[in-house]
Amino acid sequence: MTQTAQTGFSPEERFFLQVLRDHVHGRDTAPPPDGLNWDRLARLAHSQQVSGIVYVQCRAWLRDSEAVRTQLHEEFYSAVYYAVSRREDIRALETAFTAADIPFLLVKGAEVQSCYPVPQLRTMGDTDVLIHPRDRARADALLKAQGYTCTVECPAVWSYRRGPVKYEVHDHMIYEPVIGDVDYAAYFERAWEHVRPLADSSRVQLDESCHFLYLITHTAKHLVNKGYGFRPFLDLVFLCRSAGERMDWTWIAQELRALRLERFAQVCTGLCERWFAVRLPMEKAEIRADFFRSATEKMLRDGIFGQENSEENQVAAVTKALRRAALPYPLFAARLTVQRLFPSYRDMREIPWYAFVDGRPWLLPAAWVYRFGYVLRHKSARGRAVLTQPLTEKKQMEQRGRALSEWGL
Repeated sequence: MTQTAQTGFSPEERFFLQVLRDHVHGRDTAPPPDGLNWDRLARLAHSQQVSGIVYVQCRAWLRDSEAVRTQLHEEFYSAVYYAVSRREDIRALETAFTAADIPFLLVKGAEVQSCYPVPQLRTMGDTDVLIHPRDRARADALLKAQGYTCTVECPAVWSYRRGPVKYEVHDHMIYEPVIGDVDYAAYFERAWEHVRPLADSSRVQLDESCHFLYLITHTAKHLVNKGYGFRPFLDLVFLCRSAGERMDWTWIAQELRALRLERFAQVCTGLCERWFAVRLPMEKAEIRADFFRSATEKMLRDGIFGQENSEENQVAAVTKALRRAALPYPLFAARLTVQRLFPSYRDMREIPWYAFVDGRPWLLPAAWVYRFGYVLRHKSARGRAVLTQPLTEKKQMEQRGRALSEWGL
């Protein structure tokens, strides 16, 4: 990205993007501009979960900002310590699952991390593990026997935690709609057809071409749902740099068309070139200046997984439902209001404080009454905002819909 392309961003944002670009190219970062607000830069790095990268690139310039230097060093040290200890945890998991004859794959960060020039700087909040649905009960019993406590995030994703260690154990790689009527869950059930044995290991690894498709789909899912930040785009860059020559780009293009994500992947490629000054080995979309600015602003605003952008995330959820409904807006708004007043049995049983309906669908009316009373007493303002959202935020939904279209989604 040229300096001109960054015009309009704050000095901290411009310098942050320069730091990421320098890390991608393995070069030192030049001195920052005078008057740079290091506190803002540190907050930006933390929100994107790249504090370790920023510390390594900038430590020579942090002498006059001892508090920020200490903060970034602590986050750097934490990332390195976590990465080293996680390797031992994964070895233990591999031993236990192999002994129990439970095949598994590591996906996302746990695999992409090795593609980074300094793997320990690719942070992870958890380790994503894919198993076959038939092995769910045995994997659950095994992990609980090892002292992990389980939380069911959704039917396809069970989280296991023991101290600082957290596994997300999936029995489907994608378990919800992304765009259109493509059955992404069924498509990625074929992932087990694209594995190869790892040298010096009893486990198998998803081949890089299929993993690239998954990362693109996972990125699209998060952008449709909420947001994602810059780290997943760094993942794409480093995966392509590490394994691009082994990847089947003809097959990838063909499968992206089947997934209706070819345009989105080309937009991602074009943005990576602009952000990080790299060329990925696939066709790119031409990125207009106004879209480049809005996409960059969104990545900066979102933080990792959109966690810094809760207000926009609420609009995103309704926009996703609107796009999937394919109804005239008044009919969609009416249907959404009814659904919010009377949530389905499936939705209610997933909420812990209404769990008494699970297995007892005849109690659903009682749960609705209890919910009405609780909201009126404790969350009346929030309840009104939720019900009137289709009317008060229609413009924001239309804007988000147009933005997603520009992304190719």
